[in-house]
Amino acid sequence: MPSSFFENAILLLLHILQRLKLLECAQYGFDSDLKLDSPGLALSFVPSGLAELGLDEAAVNAHISQWLAKSQGTARITGSRAKNLNPIIMAHVQDGVTARGWFPDALPAWWWLFVGGAPAKYSAFNARIEKLTGSWRFAAAERAIVPAHWYVEKGKRFRLGAEPFGIAAITATTRLNDGSSLVSYALVTRDAVGSAQSVHPRMPLLLEPSMYEQWLDPQVPADDRLVREVYEASDELSHAAYVATPSSSAS
Repeated sequence: MPSSFFENAILLLLHILQRLKLLECAQYGFDSDLKLDSPGLALSFVPSGLAELGLDEAAVNAHISQWLAKSQGTARITGSRAKNLNPIIMAHVQDGVTARGWFPDALPAWWWLFVGGAPAKYSAFNARIEKLTGSWRFAAAERAIVPAHWYVEKGKRFRLGAEPFGIAAITATTRLNDGSSLVSYALVTRDAVGSAQSVHPRMPLLLEPSMYEQWLDPQVPADDRLVREVYEASDELSHAAYVATPSSSAS
């Protein structure tokens, strides 16, 4: 994997900022103690609405469970040496499987967009939605959903109850020297509203389930119309996000 003094310096700075809780949405994850058969809790790591698009929920739950065992449930920005890939959901194009020609599937991905075959030499773990049709156009054409139970801003954990939700992401696919492909991604962020607004001016873009199909569909262009629709549709969930206390972490 790519490594250089510059990249290592950036990663050291990110580590310091993360410790100081100054990074914008640099951590998210799942409840690591969640059992899929726990009474009263979510029965899946998959956000509701994706199974209806053809996603194999059992297979994706198994994929995330394996990742969970290694990560203790927390997704972290990927380092140039440590290949800590995180599960994301993308459209798998396959003719004849569904009427639309694709179905959602999970795959491991590098949390920091690649540019020119290597991790970008600028901050590329988050992407502002207002820049998707501009500076992030190269990655906005390949979009993904990042499943999670919570995300962190400035040390505070935000939730939407016990159910998993989907965070919008953009991706880039890179061909490696060994001939294999690697998917990298950045979380899409928007202006913070509701409880989140008092903690940080930005927050992840929480996708409304009715927008999952449009967001994942590789035939839907990443234009101003899509950006406007997913932004407006995210308002209700964005206002519903709340700071979880230990006693309300899964309520």
